[in-house]
Amino acid sequence: MTLERIARELHFNKYYISRIFTQRLHCNFHEYINRLRLDYAARQLRDTDLHITDIWQEAGFESQKTFNRTFLACYRMTPSQYRKVLPPIS
Repeated sequence: MTLERIARELHFNKYYISRIFTQRLHCNFHEYINRLRLDYAARQLRDTDLHITDIWQEAGFESQKTFNRTFLACYRMTPSQYRKVLPPIS
């Protein structure tokens, strides 16, 4: 999913779509997509026994390094620490 593709599908200018994201969601498109990916990854870490490699790939991150850096910035702990600290959601 890219901003360009969404703009093309909706027949709007990508800069207009970007401005709407910023105004309505208080973040840019890239930040929003990363947040969706992180939310998905966090659920997988809590609720499955999948390997972290499988999780970051399924979440759509380009590399484990990018995933770890982004996850740490958001959750203030590494994915493996997160998995150990938080119990699964029933």
